[in-house]
Amino acid sequence: MNPKSRFISRQWPAFDEFAERVVKNSVLVTALAGTLVVSLLQGCGAGQQTQAQTQPSEAQLASEAEQKWRWQRQRADNIAALLNQAEQALAQDKLTTPVHDNALDRYQAVLLMEPGNTAAKSGIDRVAQRYCRLAYGAIQSGRLQQAQAYLTKAQGINPKLVAIAPLRKQLAAARAKARQPKQPAGPIELQANNNKVDLPATPLGRRSEALADALKSLALKVKEQDAYVLIVARNDAEGRWVYQTMKSALPGYRLRGNIELGQVPQIELQAPL
Repeated sequence: MNPKSRFISRQWPAFDEFAERVVKNSVLVTALAGTLVVSLLQGCGAGQQTQAQTQPSEAQLASEAEQKWRWQRQRADNIAALLNQAEQALAQDKLTTPVHDNALDRYQAVLLMEPGNTAAKSGIDRVAQRYCRLAYGAIQSGRLQQAQAYLTKAQGINPKLVAIAPLRKQLAAARAKARQPKQPAGPIELQANNNKVDLPATPLGRRSEALADALKSLALKVKEQDAYVLIVARNDAEGRWVYQTMKSALPGYRLRGNIELGQVPQIELQAPL
């Protein structure tokens, strides 16, 4: 060591320690700088590799296209099956019952899968129209409460259906007529023409009391003549009712006769056998 260095060491004993720290720190800084450069280079390479990996290959694109085609094909098959089941349910009048096994549920399931499906929309309208036809039949047969239930179903399915409003008017008129007091039916007279007595169809179908009274009066004449009666009726139930009604007026008397089916109800009085 030269004299000048010895002098510095004697004057500042900590100088050597300071110089040593400067050298060490310089080496550390240099090492960190190198590490940073390497990291940056590696990061750039990794970024390029990641970008290359995110781009789908032709094989992946082809596989995705095939999966999409299969999904669309399966969806179309499911829709066709549901429409077929809905048509069968509609033909069987399984309109909204039983639950989860009826025409309306099937058509609505199709619309969930394909909201614009015209066949499903048309099918739902036909369900509502079928309820309207059922309501009309119920009105004609006097089942007014059932008719109301059918109309409520139809309106719940398609409130804009044109047939609903006229049916509601018919139902209201039928209810008003049913509330009117019934006029007592007048007596019925059975007139014989060539020993044939025509029976009025409407009172016969209703088993009216007026017709029953007329049949009992006729039975008394049959007893006086000891005649044989041939009852012609539209069905067996009507014929039996006529015979039993006449017989009830002749206790202890054997009413001889027979029943035949025919379109025109009547009683033929024949000579005793």
